[in-house]
Amino acid sequence: MDKAGKEGACAFARHGIITPTPRHPVRRGSQIAVWASKQSREMEDAQALKRAALREAARFGLKQVPRPPYWTGVRVIPLHMEFWHERPFRLHERILFTRPTPNVPWEKKRLYP
Repeated sequence: MDKAGKEGACAFARHGIITPTPRHPVRRGSQIAVWASKQSREMEDAQALKRAALREAARFGLKQVPRPPYWTGVRVIPLHMEFWHERPFRLHERILFTRPTPNVPWEKKRLYP
C-alpha cells in the first residue's frame, strides 16, 4: 500500500521563549539516575539501567550527588504550536495554536495540509 493510503503518523512543532531552568531540588534517586543513564542510547537489556543505578548509588554512598557537567535544562514557554496528524490521501489534519505573549489565551486555527 502506498503512503497516501496510510494513516496515523503525527508531528508536533513549537516556537517560543527558551530560558535556562534554575537549579531546583531533585530527589536523590533522580540525581543518581542521571549519572546512570546513557540517555537515548540503546540498552543491552531491560535490567541495564537498574544495574547502572545501583553502581552509581554505591559510588556516591551517602555523599551529595553533584549535577553532571553535561546535564542541564531549559524552560520552553510556547507561543506557537502546530499539531499535524497524517490522514489518507494527503487529507492531513493541521491545527495551529498561537499567542503573541505568554499571558494571553491561545488562538486556534486549522491549516490546509
